Amino acid sequence: MNGILFTLFVAAILGQYCRAAKLGSSSDGKWSVETITRDTKPAVAIFDSRGNPVIIVDSDTTGSKLVRAKWSPDSKQVVLLDQAPLGSGIIAAWFDGAKWHVTVEPDSDLGAVEALAKKHGINGDLKAEERMLGDWITPGTIHIRGAVRYMSGKKFFYSYNLQIVPGSYAVNRSGFETGGLNATSFRE
Repeated sequence: MNGILFTLFVAAILGQYCRAAKLGSSSDGKWSVETITRDTKPAVAIFDSRGNPVIIVDSDTTGSKLVRAKWSPDSKQVVLLDQAPLGSGIIAAWFDGAKWHVTVEPDSDLGAVEALAKKHGINGDLKAEERMLGDWITPGTIHIRGAVRYMSGKKFFYSYNLQIVPGSYAVNRSGFETGGLNATSFRE
């Protein structure tokens, strides 16, 4: 009987999350990004060095085929790539010295990619998009590489720089701060 009570006690303590795998640790060792199970869904969170969850970065990675994280050299910023079969999302988080902030790259940035592809004679309906995290250019700017596939079968490769602009921004319904990312220098 004591074993059952103990199991129920542990389940109640973990209730909201269960750690699954580490995606990467900051170079200063103070933080890590880890996959978790939260309310029966796969998710991603930042943990402190004591193993305590600090903030949920991606609340639902159901259907993702790849989730990657890359820490900035100063350990104050991290970028997460959530790649699904037909598209990807980029989420960034930064530490302001007191708390973590999380924002998501807006879908409107894809318009710059489509405009660039059109300049190169490639257009039509998009079928899929995928991205990869490149190297950090500065502690606050990371290089992103990607490709879009069109229904016609054509593929267009591109890259751009994604800058994290620390600050406090309004929070949307999904729990992300709106703003904080600046996509620039789109190129083939």
